[in-house]
Amino acid sequence: MTTPQLSPPPPTVTTADGTHPGGASQPAPPRTRVRRTGRRIARLAVVVAVLLAVSAGANAVLTVREGLTQPYGHLITLPGGGKVNASVSGNGEETFVIMPGFGSASPVLEFAPLVEDLDDHATVVVVEPFGYGWSDRQTSADRTVENMATELHQSLAALHVHQPYTLVAHSIGALYALDYVNRFPGEVRAVVTIDGSPPIDAVAAEAPQSRWLRLWTLSGVTRWVSMVEPTLFVRAPRDTYSEAALRQLRMLVLRNDSTPALVEESHRMRQNVQATKGLSFPAELPVLAFVAQETIDVSPEWLPAHQEQLDGLVRSKLIVMDGSHYLHYDHSPGIADAVRTFLDSPARTR
Repeated sequence: MTTPQLSPPPPTVTTADGTHPGGASQPAPPRTRVRRTGRRIARLAVVVAVLLAVSAGANAVLTVREGLTQPYGHLITLPGGGKVNASVSGNGEETFVIMPGFGSASPVLEFAPLVEDLDDHATVVVVEPFGYGWSDRQTSADRTVENMATELHQSLAALHVHQPYTLVAHSIGALYALDYVNRFPGEVRAVVTIDGSPPIDAVAAEAPQSRWLRLWTLSGVTRWVSMVEPTLFVRAPRDTYSEAALRQLRMLVLRNDSTPALVEESHRMRQNVQATKGLSFPAELPVLAFVAQETIDVSPEWLPAHQEQLDGLVRSKLIVMDGSHYLHYDHSPGIADAVRTFLDSPARTR
């Protein structure tokens, strides 16, 4: 019996595009798939790089154009060098000095609603620290509480601000106000804090900013995001500002994003908290504290820290308001009325 001879299988033939002549596709070798994936990633990287380059170029052109905008207020040259911007509203004998929270792109515009509610019968001064508003974006002076207070004092002296004045401090501005009243005690009539930061570890633990964050602004990403969703950067309700004011606010958000002065200030936060932990408001100084319910809800030590600051003062009051950290957006008329009532009342209100 003859054993049948089996013919060897025909060789596999593929075309140049990797398909079988019969039409059936054959799986590509692993190396081929890796090369294809690599080429796709490379093409995608080129597209992204081109888009970022175009975005950065357009952003640079718009930044130069916006830089020609006429600044509000006027610049003050400080004795230590550098210029800060200041705005003065109203002409009443009572004087309020606004101290902004950390990183406010434009203190003058941010507090405009509150200023309008205060300046009918008073003078309201807003001094923008280095890195804020139209002030110089950097300074050689360290961002310590001492320097922050001294620069404000020098600015008020240059403006010939009538003494005594009331400090109105928001957020981290309250920390600087605490140092200020101990450094220049005879010049301050009262202190008003708007969800002010007390010298507690929770404030010291806030993460410092990185200089690399400015790459988002330089690339144009921050600009396009702010145009699509402006409330991410301008936290006020949409009907708070005119379109012209919103455009200027967005421009200043881009101008002052992660400036050298702001980055350095953020890195000094822990040191500044430690420097003020041993300080207290002078016993005879009237202090009115507005505290946001939303902040109390997320920080259990927030309310007790404010209550402790007011203990032992001859005249003080604490008012808890519904709302976010930015109470001056939603409650500026109520804040202004409460401030006037508090200052006009000679009796202890606690």
